Amino acid sequence: MLELWRGWVTATEQPSPENFDAVLKGYKSVVDSTAAITAKGLYDAYPNAKFILTTRDPVRWESSMRSTVFKTCVEFPQSDVAKTQPALAPIVQWLECFLNYFGGGVPENPQEELFRHNEYIKGLIPPEQLIVFDLKEGWEPLAKFLNVPIPEVPFPRLNDRKVYHERGW
Repeated sequence: MLELWRGWVTATEQPSPENFDAVLKGYKSVVDSTAAITAKGLYDAYPNAKFILTTRDPVRWESSMRSTVFKTCVEFPQSDVAKTQPALAPIVQWLECFLNYFGGGVPENPQEELFRHNEYIKGLIPPEQLIVFDLKEGWEPLAKFLNVPIPEVPFPRLNDRKVYHERGW
């Protein structure tokens, strides 16, 4: 797992098809913040790929980010476990990469940053390769965009604060 974080640090700091191929070896997709902050590098490496831009209520997104990811980015590198376990350095380095996307720290106005990011992605990815997707829409638009059958299982909801904290962050 730590090698994967190390790979993401390399791909984030030195985006290239070779670095993305190395970190994504064996995978067909990438999700979450790793993809969000490396969108240009991913698009340059995989110009025919499809991209999914998930949207959320900006107020709820900011509240969630402040109590999860931004908090982890600030607190984990200063924690005893991070300071006493050198093997965790790739995680600390990746958290720094994530904050660098926002200018080196937790943004003063995360909602503006969310809007800026979403507009950046809409301008970067050609419309035929991008779906702007609200999770409330469920499987149908996503399956249609990806040209796959609609799964016969309920749409998952795993990326929330409760699950984040249950995982030990």
